[in-house]
Amino acid sequence: MGWAMRAVLDWLIRRFIVRGTIRVRWPDGVITTYQGAPGPKVAFAIKHWATVRGIVLNPAMAVGEAYMRGEIAAEQGDIYDLLDLLLSNVVADGSTQPILALSLWRDRMLRRIAQWNPAPRAHRNAAHHYDIDGRLYRLFLDADMQYSCAYFPTGTETLDAAQAAKKHHIAAKLLLNRPALKVFGYRLRLGRSGAHLGPRLRRRRHLRHAVAGTIGCGPQPRRCRGVIGSRAL
Repeated sequence: MGWAMRAVLDWLIRRFIVRGTIRVRWPDGVITTYQGAPGPKVAFAIKHWATVRGIVLNPAMAVGEAYMRGEIAAEQGDIYDLLDLLLSNVVADGSTQPILALSLWRDRMLRRIAQWNPAPRAHRNAAHHYDIDGRLYRLFLDADMQYSCAYFPTGTETLDAAQAAKKHHIAAKLLLNRPALKVFGYRLRLGRSGAHLGPRLRRRRHLRHAVAGTIGCGPQPRRCRGVIGSRAL
């Protein structure tokens, strides 16, 4: 099976590389060089035949995932050089690349299956992506646990200052001095965005504002309720 997958991937790479040079060391130690017009030069070793099969079946996902797992090792250049080489070839002749054409054809054939997402499956997908231990979020989020973009007006702000600037910026753009507003937030990040608006609305109670939003499943709603409750909103 290994040699068969190598033959397929070899055929695909030969037709893909129109610019630059890539040298591939296969799992059995055999080295193959693919060369097009002058351009970037990289060399990588593929450690397992299963990785070769994965790249053949789904190159857009398999290359990055294999690199992250250590199944593809750089021998000349690094992952950025490899991406530069691949993207330069897409730009050079993207309309006639067999590997891209095959990938697009496969995606069209499997689109209905891939996009089948009933409510129970959507719930599981959201939980798998978002509902992880809060200790992980604390490793890279600001003190207010904002799981979203930040606003760096000068580029010198700390993450906490940039998140605070973002919330002030959003609140200012909402123009909350108008009467009878309803503020809705999609997937309010751990309740902090809504909590930030709360004090501003309380200062304008006669305007009868309301804030509502959606949030994920699992522990996230509990965290949101905890934030809202702790701030008496």
